[in-house]
Amino acid sequence: MRGRSGFTLLRVSVYATALIRKEDAGCGWKRPTKAQAEQADGVVYLNRYEGVPQSRLDDLSGESISTMSDSVFRRIVPEARDSYGVFSPENCKIVERIEWDSDRHRQLLDYDRRCNLELTERD
Repeated sequence: MRGRSGFTLLRVSVYATALIRKEDAGCGWKRPTKAQAEQADGVVYLNRYEGVPQSRLDDLSGESISTMSDSVFRRIVPEARDSYGVFSPENCKIVERIEWDSDRHRQLLDYDRRCNLELTERD
């Protein structure tokens, strides 16, 4: 999660019935092709950057995290989690608006650090 003071974090409910699995290249996400958008509601990927402390990435001693397979990266960095994106804003409903660095924001960050459940099992 990236942001700074003055930003607003949106907590959303997402509706998706089919997702495409992609690898996290670190940047350069492209719009889905027409075929991808027709066959799926969104994308899921093992997030190799957000939620992983920089110190953990530094400990990989020069290994290229962008060329590692997801299974290798998950074995080396077990705290890495999947992230999700949806192709259409109609598949999202805003549940809560949270000011960056607010008490509520810190509460959610603390919960996320302690919670090891998969996203689908969270409330």
